[in-house]
Amino acid sequence: MCEPGPAPRLTLGETHMDSGRVIVGIDGSAPSRAALRWATLDASRRGTTLSVLSAYTGVIFGIRPIVSPELERAQRKQAERTVQEALANAREVGPELAIDGRPVLGDPAGVLLDASHSASCLVVGGHGRGRLAGLLAGSVSQQVALHARCPVAIVRGRSDAADGPVVVGVDGSASSHLAVDLAFEQAAARGCAVTIVFAYEGPFTGLGAEAAAPFFDDEQLRADVERDFSQAVARWRDQHRAVQVDQTLATGQAGSILVDLSHEAQLVVVGSRGRGGFAGLLLGSVGMHLLHQADCPVLIAHGGRDGS
Repeated sequence: MCEPGPAPRLTLGETHMDSGRVIVGIDGSAPSRAALRWATLDASRRGTTLSVLSAYTGVIFGIRPIVSPELERAQRKQAERTVQEALANAREVGPELAIDGRPVLGDPAGVLLDASHSASCLVVGGHGRGRLAGLLAGSVSQQVALHARCPVAIVRGRSDAADGPVVVGVDGSASSHLAVDLAFEQAAARGCAVTIVFAYEGPFTGLGAEAAAPFFDDEQLRADVERDFSQAVARWRDQHRAVQVDQTLATGQAGSILVDLSHEAQLVVVGSRGRGGFAGLLLGSVGMHLLHQADCPVLIAHGGRDGS
């Protein structure tokens, strides 16, 4: 790894990012400090570099937007202080890590989404400071989770969890295959096991269930699902022999199952889109439930690498 150089000049528009870089968005809040620490450790484990971004808008939102040059200068100075403090903290955690950072004028969601085009991972905290600076307040969280062009780590819950496996939810979709790759990458870097989870619900759970039941063999369905799942896990186990692999086949709602497993996990990894038990994982209540309820960080296999 490279020794960190002097703090970069904080010049708007200056770019230090490359395709292997971990990028973390900060706003000075406690959750963003947790995200900074997680991102620093992740970059150190994987031997990449770290960029720290702090977005500011130059606007105070109230009954009407308030804009002034004085306000923009004040916000820029605050963002510069936030970045410099973050760089100092990151260098304490990763003294051998190459780190840079800068404030950026723009909406936080837009800044982070732009940055995601040139990152290997985008990291944000589970909550922030509201519309002006909050990284995961309201629509900002949904925009980052849904539209980033690289994997996104949402740092929440037990953000420093170092025990337990990396848990990954799968459903056979291309997105979940990417999630599996990311899960093994994370597990190898952490020296822990991977738990591969498939959740499914019976096809007859709504109106007409009683009429359909005579034509439906629940035991056969589970046997077929378990066979296919075990075959898929066996292939992944063969591909990643250095990592211990466990498997969990569960019946029920995917979001609740993953949240339950998050209490004993270091990280939960999911695809950004799916089918079956994990259909629309980040397009509806399941994904939002996980992002708001998981007891450990969540890594979303999302963006250009999955073809979205």
